[in-house]
Amino acid sequence: MKKSTITLLVVVGILVALASWVIGAYNGLVTLDEETNGKWAQVESAYQRRADLIPNLVNTVKGYAEFEQTNTLVEALVRVARNNQHFFVFLGRKIIKEVVDRIDFSPVLNYLIMQVWCGRRTG
Repeated sequence: MKKSTITLLVVVGILVALASWVIGAYNGLVTLDEETNGKWAQVESAYQRRADLIPNLVNTVKGYAEFEQTNTLVEALVRVARNNQHFFVFLGRKIIKEVVDRIDFSPVLNYLIMQVWCGRRTG
């Protein structure tokens, strides 16, 4: 074989080896890119799940806050009612009077209702 043929075969062999290495490196980079994108998709999915749960958490906290506020208000009213029973009887009578005054009963029926609800006795 001639020296030029051997040189040509060596150069072609080196080019084939180099091309194989470049193709392998490119495929490796593509694989790494796909794996990275897959991992980021998992991270984004986890963040999205957490973000989707935030409104539920906010609603739960709001509901609990409303319950606590209502519960605290009821407890306060019960304490006030225990300490000021006469005031609440007076207030209840006043509210009943307001309601009865707004209803168009005949004056006699209105008077009788006031007597019954307010505990007054006619005699």
